[in-house]
Amino acid sequence: MERVDALPRGDSSRRAYADAATVELVCHSVLETTYLHPAVRARVADADTIVARGADAHARIEALLEEWESRALDDPGFDRILDQLLQKVRRRLANQEEHLFHRLRNAYPAGTLNELGTAIRQARKQCMAQAYPSTPDVPAAPGLPASDDGLVSRTLTLFTELRPVRAERGRMS
Repeated sequence: MERVDALPRGDSSRRAYADAATVELVCHSVLETTYLHPAVRARVADADTIVARGADAHARIEALLEEWESRALDDPGFDRILDQLLQKVRRRLANQEEHLFHRLRNAYPAGTLNELGTAIRQARKQCMAQAYPSTPDVPAAPGLPASDDGLVSRTLTLFTELRPVRAERGRMS
């Protein structure tokens, strides 16, 4: 999203970077639901509240992503939504860094956390390789299933099919 924000308003590359940011955020959300939430539920006190807050944050981000993808680059709403997305994502990541990850470090031995991190990184590579069959660094049209659904829905469908675990979720939780 920062790449989109760094480009001049109206630059045609912004749409490709916006789409790439959408895919990244959806992938992050699915991985969090698939790997992180079960780990939290297994050993962290007040896990249901933590997971519910995460699901709520992801639902709000998803709604913004869906609205964002429907906006043309010259639509003032495109940049307004981008600003809201940046703010929400930064706040969510900071909250995880400050609170959730600390609790996970207290609940699990380092080796287990390393295994969890490795599993998440491998799953992310698989998600991104499927979404971007050529190279994930190039904001090209994602290799997502063709349909009339929006990018968020298509990405969720793809990543849900790749998930090794069927964790319950709202849409993106």
